Amino acid sequence: MPLVWDETLCVGHKGIDDDHEHLVALYNRFEEAVHRGESGAIIVETVCALAEYSMSHFTREEHAMIRSRYPRYDEHKVLHDGFLEQLTALANVVEQHNEDISEELLGFLKGWIVEHLMSADQDLSDYLCEGKVAVALA
Repeated sequence: MPLVWDETLCVGHKGIDDDHEHLVALYNRFEEAVHRGESGAIIVETVCALAEYSMSHFTREEHAMIRSRYPRYDEHKVLHDGFLEQLTALANVVEQHNEDISEELLGFLKGWIVEHLMSADQDLSDYLCEGKVAVALA
C-alpha cells in the first residue's frame, strides 16, 4: 500500500517537508515496481535512487542541525547513518545475490520513513520552527 503524502506526514518545516514529499514519492515508485513484478535491475535502480536522495536529504538536514546548534544532532545523525547502512546492505543482497527481498525492503522503508518523520524529524522541525531558528535546508 503506497504512502499517501498528506498533513499527517508533514513536520511543519517547508524545506524538510518538501524533501520528505520527494522521499515518499520515491518510496511509492519502488513499491509500484515491486508490485508490477519488475526485474531485479529496476528494483535495485529504484532503491539506489532512494538511497542517493536520502543521502542528499540527510546532508541538508545535518547542515541545518549544525547551523542551528541542534542539541540532538549526534543521535539524529546516528539514525541517518544506520538507515543508510541497512538500506545499502539490503540493496547489496538484491544486487549481488539476486534474492527477492522486495517485501522486506518495502516493510523496512515504510516503517523507517514514517517512524523517522513522526519522531526525530518532528523534533527537529519543532526546534527549528518554535525556537524561531531561521535555518533553511540548503
